[in-house]
Amino acid sequence: MDFKVNENSGRPSDVQLIAQALEKAKPWGLQPEVVWSLITHFKTYPSDDIEMGLTVALDDWDLND
Repeated sequence: MDFKVNENSGRPSDVQLIAQALEKAKPWGLQPEVVWSLITHFKTYPSDDIEMGLTVALDDWDLND
């Protein structure tokens, strides 16, 4: 997924990226599963950035383009 951050938004960039990933999961009702995969990824790879974690989480559920 091509994540985009709006620098003019009042939201932190990480929150913007999470919102984009959850929006991608929404049509299939997989938002909780994506969050679970994200948390699980960071337990194993705590130094990864949020974009990497979200990419892996979306891949876990075949939601990445």
